[in-house]
Amino acid sequence: MANLKKALAFNIRTGRAVNIIDLLDDIEDKLRCNIKSDIEAYTTLEEVQAETYNDEVDARVQIALLERLGYIDEEEANAMKQKAAEIRIAALTELEKEIENRKE
Repeated sequence: MANLKKALAFNIRTGRAVNIIDLLDDIEDKLRCNIKSDIEAYTTLEEVQAETYNDEVDARVQIALLERLGYIDEEEANAMKQKAAEIRIAALTELEKEIENRKE
């Protein structure tokens, strides 16, 4: 959220355009990084699920803010929110597979 806040503040102060692609990439990169960190930091699947959900919500809030401010439209926002959900689901699915493999 800090990068988003800095970029938007810069845009307001200077009147320059915000590079939305970079902001969306930052949101996606941060989500992936946070999910990876959660998987490494927590010991139970339930803890990881809860923490990664919080990470996804954070990404959704940032996306909604960009939409509300008019930087992206509803279609773009929905696509990014869907991508955030897919990133989380893919990570959890991979983790569940690893857990199953360890049991065998």
